[in-house]
Amino acid sequence: MACSDIRHSLQELADGTGRHWAIAVQGRLAGIIGAGGIDRNARKVEIGYWLAKEYEGKGLMTRAGKALVAYLFETAALNRLDIRCDVRNTRSRALAERLGFMHEGTRRQADKIGGEFVDMHCFGLLREEWAQLCP
Repeated sequence: MACSDIRHSLQELADGTGRHWAIAVQGRLAGIIGAGGIDRNARKVEIGYWLAKEYEGKGLMTRAGKALVAYLFETAALNRLDIRCDVRNTRSRALAERLGFMHEGTRRQADKIGGEFVDMHCFGLLREEWAQLCP
């Protein structure tokens, strides 16, 4: 995470439009998960996450994702959560699906990563759908 990303995350925390958490394992940073750009009027937000390669496949991000989704629906009282991920990122897509998000489409050349335009999968989860997943 670059210094500009950290400053942006702190500003979101200060103005109430975002929350971000570190995922630590034995005192070491394993990843980050959060919600940025909270739209209080529409009660929606996009969530994002990153996990170091050595921690993949251990269920850490699934547990963190479930906790974040619960926080956003229960505490932050949001109605809709979005996840966008590079179509080549099969792990990110699998996480969205494990968390109950519905694939709503693919946006062509929707982002630029490493100097290359990439297609992005779009996933959404509504409060009422989540309530049915976690009665």
